[in-house]
Amino acid sequence: MSDIANECFHECGVIALINRDPDDQDTGNLLPEYSVNMLYQLQHRGQLAAGLSFFNNALATKIKIFKNNGLVSSVFNSADKIPSSADMILGHTRYATSGVNQIDFVQPYEMRHPILSNWFSFAFNGNIANAPELKKMLMEQYGYSFIYDNDTEILMHILALGIQKSATYSLVDALTFALSQLDGGFSIVIMNAKGEFAATRDKHGIRPLTYAINSHMFGFSSETIALDSIGFGSIKDVQPGEIVSCINGEIHFYNHTEIPSKSLCLLELVYFSNAASSFDGVSVYCFRSNSGHIMAQKEDIEDKNNALVIPIPDSSKAAADSFAYTLGIPCMEGIIRNRYVGRTFINDSKDRKDTIDLKFKVLPEIVAGKDIYLIDDSIVRGSTLKGLIYKLRDAGAKSVHLRIMSPPIVAPCFYGINMPTVSELIAPNYSTYEGDKPVSTDTNAISKEFSVESLRYLTFDEMVQSAEKEMILCQGCTKGIYPTPSGTQNYKIAVDKFFKKKRPKT
Repeated sequence: MSDIANECFHECGVIALINRDPDDQDTGNLLPEYSVNMLYQLQHRGQLAAGLSFFNNALATKIKIFKNNGLVSSVFNSADKIPSSADMILGHTRYATSGVNQIDFVQPYEMRHPILSNWFSFAFNGNIANAPELKKMLMEQYGYSFIYDNDTEILMHILALGIQKSATYSLVDALTFALSQLDGGFSIVIMNAKGEFAATRDKHGIRPLTYAINSHMFGFSSETIALDSIGFGSIKDVQPGEIVSCINGEIHFYNHTEIPSKSLCLLELVYFSNAASSFDGVSVYCFRSNSGHIMAQKEDIEDKNNALVIPIPDSSKAAADSFAYTLGIPCMEGIIRNRYVGRTFINDSKDRKDTIDLKFKVLPEIVAGKDIYLIDDSIVRGSTLKGLIYKLRDAGAKSVHLRIMSPPIVAPCFYGINMPTVSELIAPNYSTYEGDKPVSTDTNAISKEFSVESLRYLTFDEMVQSAEKEMILCQGCTKGIYPTPSGTQNYKIAVDKFFKKKRPKT
């Protein structure tokens, strides 16, 4: 996780809990505590800010929001930070793909209105790829004004417009309208001041959203781990383009009229999701373990007695363990990460080295004299990884062999992972193109830049094989092939800039 954790942003995690019977006070009293516990389980998805939105029908102010910058533990560090009871709760952990580090950008958002069905709160995970076009449409055709430069405010106005267009002010109608307008990868949970709830997921299923039902509650979460942690069983995926509503203790499912094929985010499996979660029915831990096994089958190690597998903490651990077990060589934690140092995004090379020294400790007692097989989930820009390889050399490693559990990252993501531009990614600079599509990457050249004896990536097909089931993964960041029109258009703009910079006019 060294590279992607320090050089991409990912937005975010969402949760929702609904008391099926408003008269069931015991369940209502549990919802606030459960919601905070669920946010803890999604802390890895967003460490910049956290928030909860509470609906209580007995109160005059039907919806109240508590949110702030910081970890869940600091935002909700005492019982007086949240109500003692609620009928319904939405929650969010944030890592920004747009906007700045200020309270105005922290979710959930709220749109107040004197009509209860038009007064709503929502939380959103992902990115709207056609946000500029939607903003222009809202301003020119409907007269909307904007305060902030982020896609969440655009989505808020789209939802408000969808409610206005509905004859019954229906949240289902609002999400149906939103799905017809939005291009991107996202999951949305929304509730109104009448006590109605709805949720949806983008039409390709790029971003995850799961749900579960028991006799007292409905629950929704970006990951299964959050629902599992509060006792839900039989957790299922909201299907791509599906709308789920919860009204008067009943749950209803609506299929969007035009459902294209799935295009699931591969980086959810490789890095972002908790290893204890499942994504589209695939165990994240088993996927990573299978990846390590597949990678190991390519190896022909001459001196196994001197070989040592080291994962870069933490998401590479399952793959490294399986890689080592398959080859019959040891796996040890020769790199220790300080988990109390937050993610840092810096450009100055000296500051970056200082940050690597602060976050990672290489153990000379473990690595000295060894042929190191270094396991990481991906390479984005590569700056942090280069620093770690230098530290391994400095600690006395005899050789370093880099094994990456994903294909080369050759293009940006426009669906909720804010990666560097094409030119800042390392792989495009060593890739051969046919038109605007990368068709091969020179791994030998990249290995020389990293000063390693060898470099090997998992292929896209091998990633699919790791899932042990038919799984359709997004090919945007690994092949420059995007599932939506705006993704394709944004990539063309990005790669054209790359070509102009790489091949300047003479």
